[in-house]
Amino acid sequence: MKPHIIIDLDNCIADDSWRIPKINWQKSNPMERYHEYHSLSGFDRPGNLDIFQEHKDAVGIVFTARPVHYHAI
Repeated sequence: MKPHIIIDLDNCIADDSWRIPKINWQKSNPMERYHEYHSLSGFDRPGNLDIFQEHKDAVGIVFTARPVHYHAI
């Protein structure tokens, strides 16, 4: 059986640091609070993609808390 690596999309393989200020903490509804943050995710630079090189034999499993609404981005 191949080894597996589990990683998070935002702030792991996608550098979301520039989007964090886009979170609107004044909004109580999570969809409204994170809308601009998630909408801009297509412009992220790669983060730690070298993890895939370090673990070439492993199966990569990527998790994210992004709502499915932003899947296409």
